Amino acid sequence: MVVPLCPPLTWLGFYQGNTPGVEGLVDTSTALGLKSEPQPDALLRILTECGGRTQADRRFVHGVPELLVEVAHTSRYTDLGPKFEDYERAGVLEYVVRAIEPDEVCWFVLRGGRFDDLPPGPDGIYRSEVFPGLWLDPDALLAGDILRLQAVVALGCTSPEHAAFVARLAAARNYT
Repeated sequence: MVVPLCPPLTWLGFYQGNTPGVEGLVDTSTALGLKSEPQPDALLRILTECGGRTQADRRFVHGVPELLVEVAHTSRYTDLGPKFEDYERAGVLEYVVRAIEPDEVCWFVLRGGRFDDLPPGPDGIYRSEVFPGLWLDPDALLAGDILRLQAVVALGCTSPEHAAFVARLAAARNYT
């Protein structure tokens, strides 16, 4: 089965477009440490000049991005096994896996040095703890419903938490 990568990337792109100070990247080698250089399907990072934890050049992201995304089909074992452990050990703050067969969305958040499941809210929507306003409807992601993905991100980006986050990023940028 061929599954397009478009919906997860589109979801992050919508958020990036509404959040100055963050950057989404696709298939970018990420130097997490001396012996760890994975290439996640996508990542979302806070720009260095806005207080982010990474540096980027033309070839790599150096440091630990705030959020990593994997689409797991044939890589399911790796994405939810060795990569999961590597990302947890490195200190990735949030990790989202769009798994296939069975179709599911797994969202993990780092707490006390360990990944915990981040449950969706009562309305079924995931809400990032690191990127305020980054909201995800897992049913829309699994169905490839790009319009619904966009609508949910747009709603998240109208939240007071998102406005405060954008202001905090802008203040950090102006401070440096």
